[in-house]
Amino acid sequence: MPQGRKPDFKPIPTAADGESQIDRCMERLLGRSIPAQKFRAGQTVLQAGQKPRSLAFVHQGRVMVYHVLDLRRRRLSRVMGPGEWNGVDALADAPFGGSELIAAENSVVSIIPAAVVLESIRRDQTSAVGLVQALARRATVAEHDAALATFADCRARLIRALQTFSGSAAAEPQDDGIRLHLTHSHLAEAIGSARETVSLILSELRRAGVVRTGRNFLIVDLELLRQQVPQYA
Repeated sequence: MPQGRKPDFKPIPTAADGESQIDRCMERLLGRSIPAQKFRAGQTVLQAGQKPRSLAFVHQGRVMVYHVLDLRRRRLSRVMGPGEWNGVDALADAPFGGSELIAAENSVVSIIPAAVVLESIRRDQTSAVGLVQALARRATVAEHDAALATFADCRARLIRALQTFSGSAAAEPQDDGIRLHLTHSHLAEAIGSARETVSLILSELRRAGVVRTGRNFLIVDLELLRQQVPQYA
C-alpha cells in the first residue's frame, strides 16, 4: 500500500451475507424439536465469564449479543432475530465465554449443549461443510472490520455500525427508510465510544437528512448513508 494511504472505508460484504447460510445449516442439523425457553425483555439468556458449554438459538424476539472484556467494558456485536444463533466459543471449547446474551424484547430461545450440536454435525456432513464455509465468511468479515476500525475515526465506525445493523434483526424496513430499534447507548457500545460522542455525530447526520431519531429508535436513509462513507484516495 502506498505510504500515507489509508484503506477505503467503503461498504464490504457484511456478516449478514453469510448468516442466512449458517442459520439454515443449524436448522437442518438440529431440526425443529428443540426445547425452548421464554425470556422477558432485559433478561439474561446466556452469561459471560464461565466456560461456555451451550449455544443459543432464537425462535422469536430479538436478542442482543455483547462481547464482554471485563466488568466495565463490553461491546454490542450483534442483534439476533428468529432463526439466528450464537455460540461459536462453545463449539470451539474455549476456556472463557466472552459473549453475554440479553433479550431485547420478550423472546423464545433454545439453549442447546454444544455436545448435541457437535454430534449432529458428525451425523450430517453435508450441512457441516456448509456450516464451516459460512463460519469462515463470518470470520473473514470480522477480520476485515477489525482492520478497518484500526484506521477509522468514531464517525466512520458509527456509519459502518449503522450499515451493519441495518441488515440485522435490529432493523425494520419502512417506506421512509430503515427503522433501527437501537438507542444512542447501544450504538456507543457497538463502536467503543462515549454516548455523548455518538449523539454529536448523529446530530450531524440528522442535519444532513441521513437519520431521524426518536425515543429508543432511529430511522436511517441507506442511500444518503452510503454517501457519508469516507473515501480515501
